[in-house]
Amino acid sequence: MIQKVVFTIVLYFCMFYAFIFRLYLKLFPKKKRNSELKNILFLENQPPIHAGSHYRVEILKEIFKNQGVEITVFYPFNNTEFKQKPTFKSLRIHLLKKMSYVLLAPNYDVVVVRRELLHMFQYGGLFLEKLLLALNNRVVLDMDDYMPDLRIHLQNKKKTFYNRINFHNSLKNSDSFFLFNYYTLAIEEFREALLKDNPKLNKENLYIFPMSIDYSNELKLYKDKNKIVGWLSQSHHFKRIDEITPYLNEVFEEVYFELHIVADKPYKNENLNVPVVNKTWSLEKEKEYMQAFDIGIAPINSRADLKERKGTFKLVQYMALGVVSVTSYMTYSEKLIKEGESGFLVHTNEEWTTKLKHVLSLDCSEMSKISRLAYDSFYNKHHIESQAAPLLNFYRKVFSSQ
Repeated sequence: MIQKVVFTIVLYFCMFYAFIFRLYLKLFPKKKRNSELKNILFLENQPPIHAGSHYRVEILKEIFKNQGVEITVFYPFNNTEFKQKPTFKSLRIHLLKKMSYVLLAPNYDVVVVRRELLHMFQYGGLFLEKLLLALNNRVVLDMDDYMPDLRIHLQNKKKTFYNRINFHNSLKNSDSFFLFNYYTLAIEEFREALLKDNPKLNKENLYIFPMSIDYSNELKLYKDKNKIVGWLSQSHHFKRIDEITPYLNEVFEEVYFELHIVADKPYKNENLNVPVVNKTWSLEKEKEYMQAFDIGIAPINSRADLKERKGTFKLVQYMALGVVSVTSYMTYSEKLIKEGESGFLVHTNEEWTTKLKHVLSLDCSEMSKISRLAYDSFYNKHHIESQAAPLLNFYRKVFSSQ
């Protein structure tokens, strides 16, 4: 109870402070700024060791610095704090930390918000987003592959008295999209969905920045008979492996292989007959683990509504290492893979059996040829060398248009 009271007092103090600050800015606006883009502030929610943070933020630092643009990244959580269940104390600390950096927004030419300003935080009627935009209207919301429907579990419409007095906003995630003027997305297919949700958005203010990697062209070498099928993801996606278990078993009845699972937790499935080798994911080890794969799989529910599925970044990672991939069909994967030449597409669950059997039967020369074509396809669309310059030009456009 004491934590709730303290949290509420802090929240009301922050909201009042933000209101006074916004009023002051209206009365005494400040227009002075650099003549050209010099610095960018990234407001993150995940720790820097998370793949999303690393491949969407950290990877840009040195490249932009060489172009005369400094990047500052604010991380409100370390890895341990991020995984812990939110408490009123942690929410209070998160709020104060994030507000302290929002108040620094005028010192930066452009601000990039990753996915949402306050992670898993629904109180206050978006007052912090409004304060940020009042302090600096050159803000880009980097939605990545995140759409409001992916957080339906947060949209609890039941408002208790406590939630009411804290201005609980059950639709915070989707409502915040209407506040921003500039967006970046990781997948082209989400463009239409966002424009449908936010019809007032200028199409020219939406830029596609795909997840980008630089693995230094360390391609998989195919020397031995294929026997390792691998999957890299997170434990909350284990259901994707569960769904194709019958088909993995069918393949295993005719062709021996191991299933390597790289995730934050060990994978267990009593119905799976295939030997499983669990490896704990880390940013430092992920490349080494994937290079051990002979075949990288990326099952995803391609029949789901567009907003209900995320892009398969794991497919991009496999291709970046020249690992031959078998992936569920979806519009995005078809753009990366040419069937049978740079990878293999699965249109139905039943096809997992036939496609995996076929790929497991290929010899090393055939796999090496597919590996090279897979890397070439990846490089053109997802290598950071191909994507950094256009992204920087978009940030420069944001900077100069306000």
